[in-house]
Amino acid sequence: MGSIYKYISIEKYQIYANYIFTINILMCCTYSIAFYNIIGIY
Repeated sequence: MGSIYKYISIEKYQIYANYIFTINILMCCTYSIAFYNIIGIY
């Protein structure tokens, strides 16, 4: 029983980690686009 609970918690953590990773990539892309737009203005 304990091992099943451990597996579920690890899987939840994995999903959470993937979510954070995706958000970081999206933020990075957004900042890159904004940065290039600022350079383009100048």
